[in-house]
Amino acid sequence: MASWLEWWTAERVVALATAGQLAVLLIAAWYARRQVAEARELRKAEARRREAEARPYVVVDLEPEVPPLLYLVITNLGRTMASNVRFEVDPPFRSTQDEHWGLPVAQIRLLTSGIPSLAPGKRHVTAFDTLFDREKLGLPSSYRVRILYDGEDGQSFTDTQRLDLDLYRDLRPVRRDTIHEVSETLKQIERRMTGWSSRLDRLLFRTPDEVQQRHEDIEAGLAEQSELNSHAAGNGKARLAGQLVEAVGRLRRRPPSSSTSSSSRSP
Repeated sequence: MASWLEWWTAERVVALATAGQLAVLLIAAWYARRQVAEARELRKAEARRREAEARPYVVVDLEPEVPPLLYLVITNLGRTMASNVRFEVDPPFRSTQDEHWGLPVAQIRLLTSGIPSLAPGKRHVTAFDTLFDREKLGLPSSYRVRILYDGEDGQSFTDTQRLDLDLYRDLRPVRRDTIHEVSETLKQIERRMTGWSSRLDRLLFRTPDEVQQRHEDIEAGLAEQSELNSHAAGNGKARLAGQLVEAVGRLRRRPPSSSTSSSSRSP
């Protein structure tokens, strides 16, 4: 026991304390380095997120409008302008309607000359094809589209997409009223209501209060007319009696005729 206590000299205690402090510093340095690395990764992730949100994002896709008709849609889903947009399609687009339309889909200007600028949310839509007879004519059912464009800061982007027509073969038609159908319906309602008036050959709408007031007005008018008729009938009888009295009075005041007077003087 005494030998163990003798081992703890001042120099050894100081050395152990120094070693402990060194270990704590090493652990703190490792932890700080780890925190710095994590913060750096978070900053990089945040920068990539902001870059992804700020960059343009041009997409080429197929949309079934009225099955089996398919539309080719080019749109910018990003938040900034895309410029100098070009497309590389492998194999080139082919449609069963190329001969009927006169200009094959692969030769439309959007695909051959590109798009100088494509604003955020801007859409270019064109009819592509129907799903009928593509297999009979041996047309491809899948296309690889490579899209090249520039951002506002001059950075170049290249995206690759795969368009698969077989995805749309088993779709069921769904009736959806777009804003165009709603607008047309509202116009029809406006035209119909514009022709309404209070004429007898037109439809006139009244509120329940207006209908009640109209009924009360009709009843009051009928009562007033009945009273006027009764007064008029009473006045007619009075006038007739007066005319009879006047006629009797005139007969009494009339002088006797000449023949009557001579005959009365003859005796």
